[in-house]
Amino acid sequence: MEPPHSDLPVIDLEKCRGCGNCVPACPAKALEVFAGKVRIIHTNCAYCSECEAACPTGAISCPYDIVWQ
Repeated sequence: MEPPHSDLPVIDLEKCRGCGNCVPACPAKALEVFAGKVRIIHTNCAYCSECEAACPTGAISCPYDIVWQ
């Protein structure tokens, strides 16, 4: 298992059903379903939070706000 990165969305594996709804929603192609659960390809993630909106179980959360100045 990879160490958590503080700048990535958080996946609650208890809530994740592995439905894959978040995978096509990600414009950076940073998500994949592996062994029945979603995981983040951290080198691709642009932290756009599209995955959070696409998850029907609320398993993905983006606890940080990115503010562009």
